[in-house]
Amino acid sequence: MIRIILKGRPMSTQHIYWFRWKVKYMKSAGKEMKKDYINQILNQYTGPIIEYLLEIRISVYRKWAQLDRDNMHKISMDAMNWIVRNDDSQIRKAIVHLVKKDNSNPRIEIEIEKYEQKNSPFGESVHTANEQKISTDLFWNIK
Repeated sequence: MIRIILKGRPMSTQHIYWFRWKVKYMKSAGKEMKKDYINQILNQYTGPIIEYLLEIRISVYRKWAQLDRDNMHKISMDAMNWIVRNDDSQIRKAIVHLVKKDNSNPRIEIEIEKYEQKNSPFGESVHTANEQKISTDLFWNIK
C-alpha cells in the first residue's frame, strides 16, 4: 500500500475554479495549492508511475465539518497524475471519508492499492491500465 499525506487546508473545487462563458479557469489559489500538492507528493513518493488499476481511499481532515463534500479531493487526485499514476482512468474504486474535523492539522490522507477484481454482474473488467476495454458482453445483455 502507498500512503500519501497532503498537508494544508483542503479546498473544494468551487474555491479553486471560476467560470466564464462556460469555460473553467483555475484561480491563483488553486494553482498554488496544486503546485504545493505536487511538491509534497514528489517528496513522499519516489517509485515508478503505477500502470495497473487502482483502489484509492481518501480521508479529508479540515477545520470545519460543513463543506462541499463532493469534490474536496479533486485537486489532490489531479496532482498525482504522471507522478504516482497515469491518470484517473486507472481508478476502479474510490472511497472518500467525507470530513473528519481536525482543527490543528488539516490534511488529505490518500491510500493507494492495486485494484483486485471482484465478481460483478457486469462482466469482467480489465486488470491493467494498458487494457482499458471493459468486457461489454454481459453488460449490454442484462435483462
